[in-house]
Amino acid sequence: MDVDDAGPEKKQAESKKKSPGQPSAAAESASKYPKMDLAQRIHKLLMVTTGKLEGEASTVALTEEVKKEILEELENPALYRTLQEALGWPPLDTDTVAKIEEKHAETLKQLEKKVEEAKESAGDMEVLDARLEIARFAAKSCDKDMALEMYDKVLDLPKLSTGKTIDALMESARVASFHGDLKKNAALIERVSGYCYS
Repeated sequence: MDVDDAGPEKKQAESKKKSPGQPSAAAESASKYPKMDLAQRIHKLLMVTTGKLEGEASTVALTEEVKKEILEELENPALYRTLQEALGWPPLDTDTVAKIEEKHAETLKQLEKKVEEAKESAGDMEVLDARLEIARFAAKSCDKDMALEMYDKVLDLPKLSTGKTIDALMESARVASFHGDLKKNAALIERVSGYCYS
């Protein structure tokens, strides 16, 4: 009979070795937007619509799921309009868009106020956190250009550590990738590489 005499520390170390894809320490604090699983579903709809993916069952349910997520969870009329022509979606109701845009303007105003308050009465980390909150909101609910602009404001902060710079660049690259801007994505990844190998 074999006896496993490995102690609990050894077993724990072995289980860590065996578990692939361990998240980084920053994984909990990383942005979950834009949602890359949504990008995959949008890509599937585009492939079916253009006839590049055949033999698929009806995508009606998937289309409705994606529309609902874009408009209700993300509240992102810019993304809807980007897909509208390619996927043959009906135009958005102007009242709905106006309400969402008004809500976004108020949210951005409040978030900018947090940045100013952090500059006046807190430290660099609080300013960074407030700036990141704006960038992440833009990645979720605004268009690509606005999201990238807000990440540029994060990257322009003084005293930004190398690790935080890499995090912001990676989140920017995620925005570019989500929107299919491969050129911008490559440029951002190249900047990350510069920090990693310098």
